[in-house]
Amino acid sequence: MPKWIYFGTLAQRGAVSRNALQTLLDNVDAARIVDLNLREPWFDSETILATLHAADILKLNRDEFDSVARLLELPGENIQEKAASLLTKFSIDKLFLTEGDLGA
Repeated sequence: MPKWIYFGTLAQRGAVSRNALQTLLDNVDAARIVDLNLREPWFDSETILATLHAADILKLNRDEFDSVARLLELPGENIQEKAASLLTKFSIDKLFLTEGDLGA
């Protein structure tokens, strides 16, 4: 049995792979690491929400975080407060935010 399942929205762009991933998530007890990978045109709000609900650990870059914060209208005055809102809303254990040449 795997200890981790690593996935994102790109793995869900087709019905066959989306259904296969859901079957895996339904039947395997493993930590779920999500690298959201928002790449046009391969995502929609429904897929983002379902993916966030499935995540134990979430990795986003700053642009993806800003898109998710807008989509969800996350409360908070700054990125730390918005990140805390995201973690609470989806019961996510850890968030990794990358900022390109500024680090993580």
